[in-house]
Amino acid sequence: MQPKTNRSRRTISLPPSVITRLRAHRMDPDTYGHAFHRLAEKSGVPNVRPHDLRHEFATTLLSAGVNVKVVSGALGHALGHRFAATLLPVGDG
Repeated sequence: MQPKTNRSRRTISLPPSVITRLRAHRMDPDTYGHAFHRLAEKSGVPNVRPHDLRHEFATTLLSAGVNVKVVSGALGHALGHRFAATLLPVGDG
């Protein structure tokens, strides 16, 4: 599967054990989706999508004080302002 744009390609660091498992289980996106949902349900986390984990990752980093530009870059976003407004909850005042 090709990314939407050339800028969509990024390098991420993964532990060797994860790389080994990924190479052993090359699967198409539909198979991945079904396997992900079965694993999530088995783990007691129903109704979660892989994309939800992306948002959780960003929110967790921002909540921990990681700079918005660093988080934005990790997710492949060029600008941080709109990105932060999308993820950060608005307080009650």
